[in-house]
Amino acid sequence: MDTLSFVVELVKAGAWPAALIVAILLLRRPLTGLLPLLEELKYKDISLKFREKLSEAKASLPSASSEKSALPVPDDQEQGMLLQLARWAPRAAVTEAWRRLEDAILVLSVSRGQIPSKEVARNHSRLGIAMQAIGVFSEADEVAFRKLRELRNQAAHGPEFALSEADAEEYIRLVGSLLGKVRSR
Repeated sequence: MDTLSFVVELVKAGAWPAALIVAILLLRRPLTGLLPLLEELKYKDISLKFREKLSEAKASLPSASSEKSALPVPDDQEQGMLLQLARWAPRAAVTEAWRRLEDAILVLSVSRGQIPSKEVARNHSRLGIAMQAIGVFSEADEVAFRKLRELRNQAAHGPEFALSEADAEEYIRLVGSLLGKVRSR
């Protein structure tokens, strides 16, 4: 094999890998811009549809089902901080919003004597039913509570889960409407 044939074979062998690397480098920014628009993420046999389930939870709440403007506008400092967190870390904002709702429910449950201490029911899945039993939540609120809890679990435990800032903000507002009902008691 002469030198010219060797160079031709070398170019043939490296053409596809080089084209792939160039394509990835050129499309890197446009592809990362599309990530916030991601509605479904599939990883192995886990399929996460956060936006769809968020819409279901929103439809469950009577006050939030009509329009987006019907969602409470966060004017208190706590929700403002959560919305700022949603810009930088949407998953963390979702889990923190949920933690605040769960803590408020546990404080109310302890004060009403439903449970002996907050630590007993930290991960209790029936907190929404307990709130419905004492008249804090309506049936629709309890359904929304369950759906929001499922979404929080997906955000917290889903591997390589992508969540948009807008979805995190809507989640925070929906949790805020339930939190307002709990704190008003």
